[in-house]
Amino acid sequence: MWKWVSDGWAWTDLSALGFTNWAQGEPSGGGHNGTREDCVEMYKDGTWNDNSCFEKRGFVCKRRQHYSTGNHGSTTTTVSPIHPHAGSIAGGVIGALLAVVVILAVLYYIFRVKGVKLSSVSLPTRSKNQVDVVSYMHLPQHCNEPL
Repeated sequence: MWKWVSDGWAWTDLSALGFTNWAQGEPSGGGHNGTREDCVEMYKDGTWNDNSCFEKRGFVCKRRQHYSTGNHGSTTTTVSPIHPHAGSIAGGVIGALLAVVVILAVLYYIFRVKGVKLSSVSLPTRSKNQVDVVSYMHLPQHCNEPL
């Protein structure tokens, strides 16, 4: 878990906190020797303290939370609000945007920088004209002999 400059605290996958367990007076925000406290450590009693991200600490993995509702022992599972393929989707969108930017940059270079006029660009067309085909004749063994 870490602190966003403008949005407060969140998990490193950017999901919102479902609960907090700060120790008394925490998060304090002020570090020792002027360092920022943008990461979290857990005390032995389970309470949290904000600390410098440069301190080496263990880590906690986020997992589904199971709890009883009291209705005949039924169990409910919380699910992360983030789509499981969010990274792949974001990568695809970023890749598509980059492709569009590259295409636009190439078109800008061709038409603005090189000065190619759109009216001078033509697509290949099929011609209905008759095409002359060269026929090959059998050459004699000695090429310098007349035919």
